[in-house]
Amino acid sequence: TGVNAMEKAHNDWHSSIVAIRTAPPSRLCEAIWSPELKKAKVTKKKGKHWTSLGHEKQGQTFLFLEEALYLLGCNFLELYIDGLPISMQQGYHLLSEINLPLEHYLVFSDLRKLGYIVTRSKLDESFESICLSLNIHYHLYKPHKNFKKSNPGKPDFFLVVSREGDQPPSSFQLDALIKHVGDSKLMFGVVSVNG
Repeated sequence: TGVNAMEKAHNDWHSSIVAIRTAPPSRLCEAIWSPELKKAKVTKKKGKHWTSLGHEKQGQTFLFLEEALYLLGCNFLELYIDGLPISMQQGYHLLSEINLPLEHYLVFSDLRKLGYIVTRSKLDESFESICLSLNIHYHLYKPHKNFKKSNPGKPDFFLVVSREGDQPPSSFQLDALIKHVGDSKLMFGVVSVNG
């Protein structure tokens, strides 16, 4: 029945966030969470993730929380707080501490798993008021091997993340956005999060 399926899905989800993740140390990246910066400072890089994840500042690589949780959930990263590795459940708790809605992480993670390159939106001044009113959070790029974080080019999609039941953008907001994005497309990530 539908109730049994929902219980199974909830149990599977719960198991996935409290499970102890193990991977060969040679495969794991490491990062330290900085509550002041609201970012994870990468201390050990492994793998090919760094072509499309993280950003550089003064020769150091940092991850936004959704990037760190994505790598943690895929078992590619050990994230430390106060010298101790954290679980996914503890990582989800960090979302609320930095006021990053769970929906943003869920959409980010799902799109990464589908192969998209997902970056936080970088707002230019002329577009800022439109973006903020529409809550554009991410730029999406179709997968390609020549992607460069330092010069990603124009996004294939602009992503608006919202909860099911949120008020949709007005026609004025959509018209202004469509004029700005030109050849890019607008994508809505609508998430239903039921307790």
